[in-house]
Amino acid sequence: MHFGLESALKGDSPGLYFKHSNLLQYASIYATKPELLPDSIRKKIETFDSDLQIRKAKESLLRSAENIVPEVLNEANIRAIPHFTIDFSLDGVQIFHNSEQSECIPIMVAVHAISESPSAYSTTLKTRYPIIVGIAHGKTKPTAKSLVHHLFNELSRLCPDNRNPKETAGREFTVSLRCAVADWIFRAFLKPIKGPTGFWCCERCIQRGVCCALPRPKNSPKKESKTVQLRDLNAPRRLNEDFLKYVKSDDCSDEHLLGLNDLSPFIDINFPVVSGFSIDAMHTMYAGCLRRRLIGIVSLTTEGKLNSTSLAAVNTRLKLFEKCKPSEFERHVRSLSNCIEKYKMHELRDFLMYNLFPVFSGILQGNQLENIMLLQYGMLLLGGFDPKPVPTADILEATRVF
Repeated sequence: MHFGLESALKGDSPGLYFKHSNLLQYASIYATKPELLPDSIRKKIETFDSDLQIRKAKESLLRSAENIVPEVLNEANIRAIPHFTIDFSLDGVQIFHNSEQSECIPIMVAVHAISESPSAYSTTLKTRYPIIVGIAHGKTKPTAKSLVHHLFNELSRLCPDNRNPKETAGREFTVSLRCAVADWIFRAFLKPIKGPTGFWCCERCIQRGVCCALPRPKNSPKKESKTVQLRDLNAPRRLNEDFLKYVKSDDCSDEHLLGLNDLSPFIDINFPVVSGFSIDAMHTMYAGCLRRRLIGIVSLTTEGKLNSTSLAAVNTRLKLFEKCKPSEFERHVRSLSNCIEKYKMHELRDFLMYNLFPVFSGILQGNQLENIMLLQYGMLLLGGFDPKPVPTADILEATRVF
């Protein structure tokens, strides 16, 4: 089911989470540069300004009384249509506990910035609201091409380089795709490439991973789990222009790409398939590094497991912080020893960015505390709270820290 990208950006889509509050993300632009906004968005905002509506009604009546002919649009007074830069996001939702039942896959976009033209300076939105532009539903997962087919057709029509007058007639703005955000499973599905269990799974560098057993608690009834570790920190980088070369052949042992028979639909729109897919912090840092480190602190002796007295002290501090939770925080961080496997992303993020030091200070040994605090330091270097581009020096320092 496709709701439409163009209607979503105009504010007329059923996929809008918040029908009118969605306009709030454009408020600062409307106050400073209203000409940047498409007519449809600007008119919706103006309907909430009663003084402006009265003034426009008076002007209309005055023109009618004086027989003033409205200004005729010509090449001299037609303004350039604005340009949207959007982010694409995709994630599956398991509606039923039974994995054999239907799965729902919402396709979402969020406006990142608006500019007068594709080459002009863009104004980044301070607040962004996601919009559902389509939903895939069924017992079997569709192909990557069928999943994004309708969305990419609209992107082709709204592309600033599209010069076909039949396709571009009536459009109020142009659109370009800035990045795609998805977890590792869906990134591998959309490209398509080796998943996280493949030896050549790394999306940023060319190296063969090493299969290793994961540590587990003593006397655990669970079978031994294995993972692929990428240990070469100086491996050559993958390049967008060489993406189709990352397939096994007589001259290449790299098996990153699954094959050349079923290529990614992102290649058809000239999207940078390597750098364009964001390695997002939610799955990589919060659900990956931090959760894995906290599980070691709770249950793995080889990774610095705390004794019961220390864990009780950690839980007591978290209970105290629950009573001091600012109203802006959506939820408090629950007991570490009892709920670590159930932590939501908000809890993991708040734990890393706010609670890490006050919770573990004086409980973890000095080297252990310093080690886990490097995660917070690295995230702050990468602009944890700053929407501005991250300086190259900070990126290099974060690379060294991690």
